[in-house]
Amino acid sequence: MIREPSHHTCIQSSSKKVVLEEAISRMKKRAGEETLPISQIYSQEIIKVPVNNPDMNTGTFFPMLDSIDSSLYRKRAKNYPKIPTTINELIIPDGWKPGSHGEPFLLVDEICMNFFISHRNILFLC
Repeated sequence: MIREPSHHTCIQSSSKKVVLEEAISRMKKRAGEETLPISQIYSQEIIKVPVNNPDMNTGTFFPMLDSIDSSLYRKRAKNYPKIPTTINELIIPDGWKPGSHGEPFLLVDEICMNFFISHRNILFLC
């Protein structure tokens, strides 16, 4: 194999690019750990960039929320279980089945297709 000489030079990333990559990395980390809305996390991190880096000019390009929100939502989704798509996939843990007084939390009348939250609430309807 013969390598041809090239004029390739390794140019260090600009400090602006590094700062923006760090901000996006912080957004992804926060999206996975916090329950704040993604748009709020984005806004807070955008505000932090010029505050923490006053030497950056105000015309620095920052990606719009629309272009990075899918990666933030994907990061957040890793911490939550998949939403069931069918009734057979819906499994309620035993700890969530009884109400605060130990009675069944959900009562179903399959003949009339009526659903009641508890026996106590049925009494309120009478």
